[in-house]
Amino acid sequence: PSTLFDAAKMDGLKPLKTFWSIHVPLISSQVKMLVILSFIGSIQNFLPVLILTSGGPGTATYLPGLELYFNATRFGRYGYACALGVVMFIAILVISVINLKIKSVEEINE
Repeated sequence: PSTLFDAAKMDGLKPLKTFWSIHVPLISSQVKMLVILSFIGSIQNFLPVLILTSGGPGTATYLPGLELYFNATRFGRYGYACALGVVMFIAILVISVINLKIKSVEEINE
């Protein structure tokens, strides 16, 4: 709301202090969601690595999603691929819940 920024001007807050005191707490929930979605995308997105390097040289660009894909398609180890998928799901779930449990400044002040 514009009243927050008007009050900050009346109180004599400098632009940097206004940014950290007003803008950051207002966008903290969006930043949390962005962190969660970026983490999920980085774990699951293996297509660029598959197209460019196929996990090489050696295993330098090997990702968990690529391991799952190779086990399910190239090696025929479907059970292992399914177990990898479950482990990836649990890891993503745990890290997402931890990220959601971190209190933002706005939630602490309430």
